[in-house]
Amino acid sequence: MSPPQSTDKRFSYDQTLKSLFTERDVVRDLLDFHAAELFPHLKGFEPLELVSASTVATDAVKPPHHRETHRDMVWTLARKGEDGDRVLLHLEFQSRRESRMSMRMVRYAYDLNRHRPELEVFGLVINTGPRPFGAW
Repeated sequence: MSPPQSTDKRFSYDQTLKSLFTERDVVRDLLDFHAAELFPHLKGFEPLELVSASTVATDAVKPPHHRETHRDMVWTLARKGEDGDRVLLHLEFQSRRESRMSMRMVRYAYDLNRHRPELEVFGLVINTGPRPFGAW
């Protein structure tokens, strides 16, 4: 038996974490152990469904007349035991500090709210890099 051949592809923590966070139990653990501390409003919510993370915004006046945005991951959360109380949780995976990250998160929340105005949006940046970000 010969040893496996190198693919020359670098391992991606970002892709690995994204695949993990498609699992309902992983998102539930995130909510129970971490996000509820950052967002007390999310206490008692659980992941309901993974939704599309892409939206298209249009502007009939100002070019470009459409803009497509892609977020890493968006989950619909539902309050345990209640019917109808739902919110969106946007997870963004970032491997390095980016000076415009706050503005990106605001724009993503705005675009999500335009498409789902009945749902409040909670955004969370998850550091996948080797160093802490510090304050934005």
